[in-house]
Amino acid sequence: MGTDAVADMLPLFQMSSLFFDLQWSLVDLIVIFSVGSVGSLYISVELGTSRGKVVVRYRLASRIGNYSPVAASHSTMLQSKTPRKYPAVLLVTQKSKKRTAQISHFWLMLTIIDYWSILRQIHSNFKREDHMRKLLTMAMLLFLTTGLIFAGGKKEVEEEEILVYGTTDRVIDMDPANSYDFHTWEIFHNVYAGLLRYEPGTGNIELGIAESYTANEASDVFTFKLRKDIKFSDGTPVTAHDVKWSVDRTIAIAGDPSWLVTEFVESVDAVDDYTVRFNLKGPIGFFPYVLINCPYMTINKNIYPEKTVVRDIEELKGGQLIGLGPYKITSFKRDEEMILEKNPYYYGKEPDIDKIVIRYFADATTMRLAFEKGELDLVYKTLNPSDIADLEKNADYKTFKMSGPYIRYVTFECSESIFKDKILRQAIGHLVNRPEIAQKVFLNQVEPLYSMIPMGMVYHEDSFKKFGDGNVEKANELLAQRGYTSSNPLDVELWYTTAHYGSTEADVAAVLKAQFEKANIKITLKSAEWATYRDNWANKVMPMKLMGWYPDYIDPDNYTAAFASTAASAGSGIFFSDPEWDALFTKEQQSTDPKEREAIFKQIQEMWLDEVPGAPMFQGNLFVFAKKNVSGVKIGPPLIFNYEVLTME
Repeated sequence: MGTDAVADMLPLFQMSSLFFDLQWSLVDLIVIFSVGSVGSLYISVELGTSRGKVVVRYRLASRIGNYSPVAASHSTMLQSKTPRKYPAVLLVTQKSKKRTAQISHFWLMLTIIDYWSILRQIHSNFKREDHMRKLLTMAMLLFLTTGLIFAGGKKEVEEEEILVYGTTDRVIDMDPANSYDFHTWEIFHNVYAGLLRYEPGTGNIELGIAESYTANEASDVFTFKLRKDIKFSDGTPVTAHDVKWSVDRTIAIAGDPSWLVTEFVESVDAVDDYTVRFNLKGPIGFFPYVLINCPYMTINKNIYPEKTVVRDIEELKGGQLIGLGPYKITSFKRDEEMILEKNPYYYGKEPDIDKIVIRYFADATTMRLAFEKGELDLVYKTLNPSDIADLEKNADYKTFKMSGPYIRYVTFECSESIFKDKILRQAIGHLVNRPEIAQKVFLNQVEPLYSMIPMGMVYHEDSFKKFGDGNVEKANELLAQRGYTSSNPLDVELWYTTAHYGSTEADVAAVLKAQFEKANIKITLKSAEWATYRDNWANKVMPMKLMGWYPDYIDPDNYTAAFASTAASAGSGIFFSDPEWDALFTKEQQSTDPKEREAIFKQIQEMWLDEVPGAPMFQGNLFVFAKKNVSGVKIGPPLIFNYEVLTME
């Protein structure tokens, strides 16, 4: 750029030109000038594109002696929520899969207001305003003549791919040893990793951080060889000792999901730096499917406390979550927003999307409005049935429907509450009217379910059809055995959680209340948000509650033992315990004979009608809606949402 071209730049203070907003951007240019012997003026410019716009963010900083007045002030300005606008002359073109901006004759200058504002801040600390003005002017001219931002040249800037995803769900504990809810596990499957994983969109197992594994002939010892190139997201190498430490920690903390380890694993050995061995309590042919779950995931022992649960990222040593997955969490504001960015040390294929922004909504209506206004690229869990019906018909969006093993049910606290009496549990089981719930609340977008084992899974039996739907006569007969009549009804609470299962949960509770009160029962509805709900069931506060289940592993064992074995049922607040049932679960878990397992599960489903630890209601479908340019939504039978296969066109 010649001196004439530089002179031509000066009138830009008054130029009327294309404006753009200061917003998310890629760091592209950083220019630092030392001006004279008395000090330095720093000009940092960030160039990039975001969502189709060219974006520039700059920062000025001066330093003379021990003072940096402009840096602090201007940094504060950039954090303001009010968009700042600056003049520029731009030529923007679209090209290739990832959009780029081609910038010709790109000139960036401060407005007069900001120019003099900065000078006034400097003047407040230094009396030589004229000298500082000269320094600033000189630096700006030098900046323009460097050729980094120039006349007649071109610069290509690759756009950062950002996907914004809305949900009404919530993150609970940021700890794989204690968290036991669907959305938190979804996050963990994207920021952590285990020895094995599901191939995205399927129920097929593939290798994770293990390069191979073997089982002995008895299927009670599984040995895994780790890949030698695995690193945490901070670059720290991963060894078999980290795997062992993580699983041992799950056992020690004894949180809700710990039964997935303690029911099956006797001990874990780190044979060497890259070999880990699981010694099981007996033969478990489906153990690889159990191992995929979050309580087995490898975490960084340098940041997690050994014996205490971590709820928030700030509680971790260093205040940062260090994982193994395709993404890493860079920002988290509870119940507001989470930002995930690509993990540079991920062992697998690099994700296509650079950044995932998850926005948390208080209700489905607000989320739908945000989606229709274009603020969201994708919405998942949970929209209202009417919203689902409307969006399915809208050709402007893609619909992804997952018919999987997601079930809903009523369950009881079986050890201390009034429902320790199985006769009363049987009465409630007879009163559930499944078709009415499906029609009134969900517009028949769900299917009535008559077993705790979902339809489509091996060994499913429609055992609860023997109870019927809304069988008031039989329910009153059972209630009368315990002295409950129309003049002396059973007075009991029914609990539900406010947002975890979507905005329809209050409607489900209201319909059930009406169904139950057709018999000699008086229902008081109570609710709590999810974190309190979990605490309540652990403390045996709720005698009867609504629950849902997404599979830990695709096997009927996970839909029966999870609710009726002594160890596992405590994790769901059911506290059902019977040695005969425990023996049956152990037998089916260790059996490799499909016919023997079929007979056991048939027996268990018949026994369920007698004990009724829980009563099934319906089997649901999951819906994802996305803009037309979003692809790669692959959620298979295990219902795991893998972000790394998402793409945007």
